[in-house]
Amino acid sequence: MNQIRARKTYLCYKVEILDGDAWVPLDENKGFVHNKGANQPGQPCHAELYFLDRIRSWNLDRGLHYRLTCFISWTPCHTCAQNLATFLGENSHVSLHIFASRIYSLPGYRAGLRTLQAAGAQIAIMTSKGQHGSPGGGAVAGRGLREVARKGPVAPTLPQTGTHLSLSCSISEFEHCWETFVDHQGRPFQPWDDLEVVSQHLCEKLQAILQSLLCVTCSLLGRQLHPFLPFSYAAKLKDGRQPL
Repeated sequence: MNQIRARKTYLCYKVEILDGDAWVPLDENKGFVHNKGANQPGQPCHAELYFLDRIRSWNLDRGLHYRLTCFISWTPCHTCAQNLATFLGENSHVSLHIFASRIYSLPGYRAGLRTLQAAGAQIAIMTSKGQHGSPGGGAVAGRGLREVARKGPVAPTLPQTGTHLSLSCSISEFEHCWETFVDHQGRPFQPWDDLEVVSQHLCEKLQAILQSLLCVTCSLLGRQLHPFLPFSYAAKLKDGRQPL
């Protein structure tokens, strides 16, 4: 079932560098990490923190601009989201795009996702049909990246934007992960039952979480534009609509 809770979180990542108007993949900086659970030796650690350590080890040139794209089993928890937001604040030459399979929903997760988005990260649910128009405008739930990852080892063998975020190809993020990170030996990606239905549900849920930040921002903006701002103008801003 798509709702089974996985014990392991996979994070597949790729890195691109801006060369003129084009993003060029850096294949040497592509791979995956996974979390260390409480049932494993040593201190438990989320995949996002391992990923941050790996990024820092690359010593990315501050004179260049990099785009990091992650495909992860779960959206970041509150603490990981805060750590990622801090990293983005300290590294303006790096942008972060996150495609998640499911929504991590322990306490504080909504605030964490909004903080991460406010820091400049683009967050979306992985799509099931390769159509992506907004954060939460696609999805891959339940078995998610675990299903993709367990079908073959990650191969060290890489695009994205819409209203907020998308891949620059017509295939789904699931299929993109399959083709990019898995040693599939010529086998095609096979979606499982109810993937599209669960995906759409998660898209809508994430969209609602992130749009609530937009409403608050617009409301504050409306108050700051002018002390005598007409109510109707501020109301339109609060609703996220353009004033007439």
